[in-house]
Amino acid sequence: QKMSVLDAHTLCLKEVIIEGERGKVIDSKCLNGYYVDGIKGTSLSGELIDVGNTDYDVYVINTWFPECLPCIEEIPYLLNLREESNNLEQSVAFMGLCKCNVEEETEFIEKHKFNYSHLLEGDKILDSYLPQLGYPVTYIVDSLGKIVDTFRKITSENYGDLELLILVKHLIIVSP
Repeated sequence: QKMSVLDAHTLCLKEVIIEGERGKVIDSKCLNGYYVDGIKGTSLSGELIDVGNTDYDVYVINTWFPECLPCIEEIPYLLNLREESNNLEQSVAFMGLCKCNVEEETEFIEKHKFNYSHLLEGDKILDSYLPQLGYPVTYIVDSLGKIVDTFRKITSENYGDLELLILVKHLIIVSP
């Protein structure tokens, strides 16, 4: 049975104690294996994208917002990974989902010269189909819409893991 990410995220809450205060956090890796059903929309360039119902083998879905410093810091890693994925036999779709309005999104994308699609009304998609895990979060999703892995802020420390997953082990995550 397919359980959606929204159904699963409450299972991922972990109780923590920080400086004597009790609270809950979401372990983003806990979402691995769940489905992101319903993520579809039109990109700023007019392309229709429907995760799990298109010809892509792998989706790299990055969530962000314009004022997020970690989101800005990971942009070079995402752009580089996108360039590296161009030489694969499988098709990899990169997409951004912005927690912002279309004007902010357009301005930010032009300023930072993104080389991949961003869905319009990303804030509505995020509110409807993905739990709030903080920003940025990058989901690696297979062709059926199942989350294979998640990354909080891509840095030089974890870029190699992400690169390995997408570029080297891609045959493992392509669903039959």
